[in-house]
Amino acid sequence: MENKKPKIRVAGFNDEWNQLELGEISDIKTGPFGSTLHAKDYIEDGMPIITTEHFKSGQLPENKSNTPQVSDEDYLRLKSYKLQKGDIVFSRVGSIDINALVTDVQDGWLFSGRVLRVRPNKQFDSGYLHYLLETTPVRNDVVARAVGQTMPSINTEILKKTKITTSKNVDEQNKIFSILKNIDSIASLHQQELDTLKQTKKGFLQKMFPKEGQLIPELRYPGFDTKWELRSLGEVAPLRGGFAFQSKKFKKNGVPIVRISNIKSNGEVGGDYAYYDAQSKDEKFLLKDGAALLAMSGATTGKVAILKNSDNGKVYQNQRVGLFTITDKVNYDFISIIVRSPMFTNQLKSVLVSGAQPNVSSREIDSFEFLFPKTKEEQIQIGKFFKQLDELIALQQQEIDALKQTKKAFLQKMFV
Repeated sequence: MENKKPKIRVAGFNDEWNQLELGEISDIKTGPFGSTLHAKDYIEDGMPIITTEHFKSGQLPENKSNTPQVSDEDYLRLKSYKLQKGDIVFSRVGSIDINALVTDVQDGWLFSGRVLRVRPNKQFDSGYLHYLLETTPVRNDVVARAVGQTMPSINTEILKKTKITTSKNVDEQNKIFSILKNIDSIASLHQQELDTLKQTKKGFLQKMFPKEGQLIPELRYPGFDTKWELRSLGEVAPLRGGFAFQSKKFKKNGVPIVRISNIKSNGEVGGDYAYYDAQSKDEKFLLKDGAALLAMSGATTGKVAILKNSDNGKVYQNQRVGLFTITDKVNYDFISIIVRSPMFTNQLKSVLVSGAQPNVSSREIDSFEFLFPKTKEEQIQIGKFFKQLDELIALQQQEIDALKQTKKAFLQKMFV
C-alpha cells in the first residue's frame, strides 16, 4: 500500500494518505439495459432520468425540463436504479472521465443505461470524493484503461479498479469539500451574473437595431429620428486579407502573428502565437488595438474576435484571417457590434462552405448588407453603449476564469 501526503494540508491533519481502488470504498452500478427501458416509454411529465448528455459540464440539471421522464408504473419497476443524494455519476461512453455529484434536487431521479452510479461508503464524504475523482491523475487513469477506438467506454469493473490516493479521515474530507465547494459556489454566482449580462445584451440588440422590414429601432437615444439606411460591409468596412507568412521562418519570439487558430470561439484573440522578424514595410498586415478579426477557414470559420493590444506593440495578420478595416464612413465600435451579432451570423450561414475545410471569401463577406444610422453621432452612442456592456461581460468572464484556475491549483495541491 502506497502512502502519500498532499502539498497543501488543512490545519490539524498530518496523517499520510492511502492508495485504494474506487471499488473498495463504494458500490458501483450500471443503469438499466435497453431492453428494460425504451424511448417509447417516455412521457411528458413524470419522473426524470439522468443520461450522459446531462452532466458533460460536471453538473447535473437543476430541474427536470429537457430530461426524459417515465410514468409512476415504470418508476416503480425501475426503483433499483434510483439515485440518492451523495451518489456520483459517470458516463459509460464518450466523456468517461467527467463525474457529477447528485444533490437534493436529483434525489430520487433515475439513471439511464449509459450511466454508471458510484455510491460511496458511509465513511467517505461523497462531496470530497466527487472532487478527488475530478483530479487529473484520477481522470487520466480512467481514460488510460478505457476500451474502444473511436468512442472510449468504461464499465463497472474498469471504474472499480480506478486508483485513488485519499485521506480516510472524514473530518479532513469534509473540510476539503467545503473549501472547493465554496469556490464552485462563488463561480456559479459569477456565471449567473454573466448569463444575465449576455441576455441583457441580446435584448438590447433586438431593441436598439431595427427589426426585419423596418427602418427605425424600437429603442433609441433622444435627438435621433431619421430612418436607418442599408449599406454593405464592403462599402463601410471592407475585409482585408492577411499576409502569407512562411511557417519555416516562424520563431519563438519576435512579432506575434494572429493566425486563424488564435481567433477563439469566445470572441477573444489568444492562444499560442507564432512569431516573426519585424518587417520594414508591414502596413498592409499590421493590426491595431481593437481590430475586429474574422476566421475565414478552419474550425472557427465565421467567428469574429477583437484584438486587445493596448500597448500598441506590433502584431501581424496571417493569411485566412480577415480584418474589417477602419474607414471614415462609419464608427468602428458600431461595426464591431454588427459583425459579432446574430445579424452577421444569420447572413454567414447562407455563404458558409461546409466540408472538410469550411471557408468564406472576402467578396462574400463584403456583400453582406446591414442597416446603419445615417449619422455617425448615433453610431457612436450605440457603439459606446455596447462596448461598455462588452467590458462588463469580459470582467465577469475574467472572474470566472480566475476562480477556475484557483480551483485547478487546489485540486492539484490538496490531493495527491
